[in-house]
Amino acid sequence: SAKTLNAMLNVLGLIYKQSQTWYLYSEYEHLLEDGYFDYHISEYGQLLKVTELGRKLIMKSIELKSVKLALKEISN
Repeated sequence: SAKTLNAMLNVLGLIYKQSQTWYLYSEYEHLLEDGYFDYHISEYGQLLKVTELGRKLIMKSIELKSVKLALKEISN
């Protein structure tokens, strides 16, 4: 579920929640420009969306238990 995924990304140190909205930590904001994540505006407000590329990063991050290691491995 989205709640479980957000909790996992929070534990990995990738996102944080502020006023009911999830945001990327500043050191990972480049992931928006790189196409891993996107913000979507809906009737509920701004939502952080995971792209297909982001899904691959998340799966690798969970496997390695590290976003930084996953980014290195994916970029090679």
